Formats: sequence, C-alpha cells, structure tokens
Amino acid sequence: MEDLRSRLAHYRNEVQAMLGQTTDELHNRLASHMRKLRKRLLRDAEDLQKRLAVYRAGAVEGAEHSVSALRERLVPLVEQGRLGTATTSTLGSQPLRERAEAWGQKLRGRLEAVGTRAQGRLDKMREQLEKMRAKLEE
Repeated sequence: MEDLRSRLAHYRNEVQAMLGQTTDELHNRLASHMRKLRKRLLRDAEDLQKRLAVYRAGAVEGAEHSVSALRERLVPLVEQGRLGTATTSTLGSQPLRERAEAWGQKLRGRLEAVGTRAQGRLDKMREQLEKMRAKLEE
C-alpha cells in the first residue's frame, strides 16, 4: 500500500512538472506574440495618422484654393455691379437705376448661393475627415 502511494505521489509530481513547464512555455509564447502584435498595431496606427494628416492637409489646401479662386472670379463681378449701380444713380434715370439695382440684387443672391455651396462643401469635407480620424483613433 505504501508502495502504491509513493508511486502515485511520484507520478503526480511528474505530471505537475510537465504541465507546469508546458503552461509556462505557452504563457511566455503568448506574451511574446502579444507584445509583437501590439508593436505592429501601434506602428500601423501611427502610419495611418500620418497619412490622414497628409490627406487632411491636402483637402484643406484644395478647398481653400478653390474658395480663393472663386473669390478672385467673383470680386471683379461684384465691383462691376457696384460701379454700374453708381453710374446709373448719377445719370438720374429711374428705370435704369431700378434695373441696375435688380441686377445687383440678383448678382448678390448668386454670390451668396455660391458662397453657401462652397462653405457646405468645405464643411462636408471636414466632417468626412473627422469621421476618418475618429475611425482611426478607434
């Protein structure tokens, strides 16, 4: 009986030693893989943030360039409208003045519409960039 007990105790110790080593090896391997994956994930996230910053800068620059080009085209037209209105008011003819004012109002309306559309597009681009940024931060 004592012999059987001592054998069982010996087998139990051997099994615990083997399982302990295997468990430790598995734990160490898993920890190593997790460190490598974490490093890779951080590196990829950093790369994506850099790319997003470049894309965002390009989009903002393009939008600003478009708006400034639009302003460059529209400012002379507005000035022309103002000069035309001033010229008709000095002539003193009422029908011409009314037509010029109507034309000026029409032009202002168009300019406001174009400005609103440009601002809307810029806002939409900013929203899209913010969504992309939020996704990348997740």
